[in-house]
Amino acid sequence: MNLRNLTTLTNYGDASLPLPKFIKQREKSSGGMLASYMGGVTIDGLFLSGSQSDAGMGSLGEGICVMLGADSALINSEITLCDIGIMTMGDNIVVRNNYVHDLFISVDGDPGIDPNAVGGAEGIFVNSSHVEVAFNRFINCTIPARWVSK
Repeated sequence: MNLRNLTTLTNYGDASLPLPKFIKQREKSSGGMLASYMGGVTIDGLFLSGSQSDAGMGSLGEGICVMLGADSALINSEITLCDIGIMTMGDNIVVRNNYVHDLFISVDGDPGIDPNAVGGAEGIFVNSSHVEVAFNRFINCTIPARWVSK
């Protein structure tokens, strides 16, 4: 989803109802769910599922569910079935009160390479400064990279 012209994506209606769901089939090269490279975006109260790269070392970023640019926020949301749940790419970001769970990643490469050198499923990858990460739950986001044949 291109967030270039949006500033807020949020829940609607009765807060006691389930979160609005945005789901992609988790399959090779399905790509990321939301990316706010331009920044200044708030994502509040959404269910996001199903980002996967093609398992190539050069395209691991396609498996990131939510990519946050500067001055953005991800709050009160649920993320699942992605390679990487959240990545920050700009300063002054808030990631608060989210539930990130059941993530996994596959990587093509030599089985002799240490999976820790390429990472595995990650709840959040903080790649910037002045980031508040508070009151989140990260469950089952520790599966090491699984090697797949080339």
